[in-house]
Amino acid sequence: MKYLLMLLTLITGALLPVQAILNTRLGRQTGGPLMGSLLSFIVGLMALFLLNLATNYSAVVQLKPNRYRSLVYMAGGLLGPSLSGILPG
Repeated sequence: MKYLLMLLTLITGALLPVQAILNTRLGRQTGGPLMGSLLSFIVGLMALFLLNLATNYSAVVQLKPNRYRSLVYMAGGLLGPSLSGILPG
């Protein structure tokens, strides 16, 4: 198991530059980095949603957004565009 995790870590690290190249090309083809990022985040959202459905279906079905009364908990979502170089910060 230890070696499998090490291999997955290596593969993930190797794919980071590939992601940057693909996102750059997507931005060029869609008219700018904002649209490219939007499309990239939408695809990521769909992938995460399907992964959650496949691995943790009951949590998805029982999700109650009103339980998270403080929007501070959701502020991490604002860091994605900021850290990817779209917004200054």
